[in-house]
Amino acid sequence: MPGWDGFSVCKFMAERFVCDVIVDNDVNLVALAEARAYGGAHLPLLMINISTGVGAGFVSESGLLLHGAAADIGHIQMRDMSDVLCSCGNRGCLEAIASVGAMAGRVSKALGTPVTSKDLISRLVLGDATTVSVVRETAATLGRAIADLVNFCNPARIVIGGDVTECTEDVLSQIRSVVYQQAQPLATRNLSVTHGSLGNEAGLIGGMVSGIEQVLSPRGIQYLTRPADSTMLPLGLQIGA
Repeated sequence: MPGWDGFSVCKFMAERFVCDVIVDNDVNLVALAEARAYGGAHLPLLMINISTGVGAGFVSESGLLLHGAAADIGHIQMRDMSDVLCSCGNRGCLEAIASVGAMAGRVSKALGTPVTSKDLISRLVLGDATTVSVVRETAATLGRAIADLVNFCNPARIVIGGDVTECTEDVLSQIRSVVYQQAQPLATRNLSVTHGSLGNEAGLIGGMVSGIEQVLSPRGIQYLTRPADSTMLPLGLQIGA
């Protein structure tokens, strides 16, 4: 994010509130919460969130995939849609095609009238034909990208979240259909593609789970029991938050 590179949010918050801080993004925390709610039989779990952007979180048996641009699927490039310019400067990025704002923009262009992200949701709930068509087409594009991810990381469960997916079954159904059609049969044999199970509290739950798991990890216990003169980094900085 421009202007934030190299800035430690974790360190700033820890100094501001004089406590240990662990920082992560919302989709990672939702993914972690859903993974723990569904249990080990549903790992690896891939969380896809369709909102102001398109993000993902990936939880395997060894934990949440972290650091750098891990699971930043919003900048996967759809080569057949290279006419779409992304804010990152590249073309054909999934986020520039499938975010709620991008869908609202295409509906607005088709109708010749301004359509906000909030309007898009309202029109979708009411069954507006133009909006439904744009959203279904977008869901198919998402399905193609997710099918490639399925071939690569072979998840046991994919959780699809975001306001657009929660107000209609069309999005989930279309994504699921394309994934099963285009991903390899061996990768989809035991795959479930569903909504989340925790609703709007998933991110909050994930934050609590993350804190508990980090504190009770071997590294967390070592940090909490460190000598008074220890130079050991705060727990949040150790995990690269």
